[in-house]
Amino acid sequence: MEVECPKCNQRIAAEDVNVAKDLGFCRRCNEAFALSDAVAVGDLDQVDFADPPKGLTIEDYGHRLTLTATTRHAIALFLVPFTLIWSGGSMIGIYGTQIWKGEFDIAQSLFGLPFLIGTIFLVSVCLMSTLGKVRVALDGSLVTVFTGVGGIGRTKTADWSQVTDLKLVDTGARSGNKAMVAIELAGPRPMKFGSMLSEPRRNFIAAVLRRMLRERR
Repeated sequence: MEVECPKCNQRIAAEDVNVAKDLGFCRRCNEAFALSDAVAVGDLDQVDFADPPKGLTIEDYGHRLTLTATTRHAIALFLVPFTLIWSGGSMIGIYGTQIWKGEFDIAQSLFGLPFLIGTIFLVSVCLMSTLGKVRVALDGSLVTVFTGVGGIGRTKTADWSQVTDLKLVDTGARSGNKAMVAIELAGPRPMKFGSMLSEPRRNFIAAVLRRMLRERR
């Protein structure tokens, strides 16, 4: 297992890694850290750039490179029916009955707010796990990342010339029994993205960006 120090990005020697105790030690920083705070990046060196994973497309026009990957995930097979039953039942029971009767019950409406918030969250996750995408565009000195469905979503931008490093970082969230990992572009304004991508798609995008970062240097 290859591990980098989360502070200075130095590769950690195998003898300084204790998986059983979730500890690593960086000799450069002279500090110990939790392995859960550092994500292995060695797999990026094994990516075949000529064979992108299914669900990922590359558009290279020389001056502009665009990587587009779907966030489609098998979890949607469970999540969509669950959301229809749980959210549909709660929304109809709490708010649908009020609309049907033409009466507004403030106590019932306030009681339903947590269910409404939960429904919004579940619906957004369902959309991302079925129709969502992450698009990374590198155009000159600007890198733009769009995450969303269709044209609706969030766009982040950063100055590519100021990006100093690329890391895979643990977001602290989990999907099932697996930690959710994101790509982080380090610099004056760090930018994280891609936590909903499958591992092959995320690693491919990270490997392409890391190679371009190395070539820029």
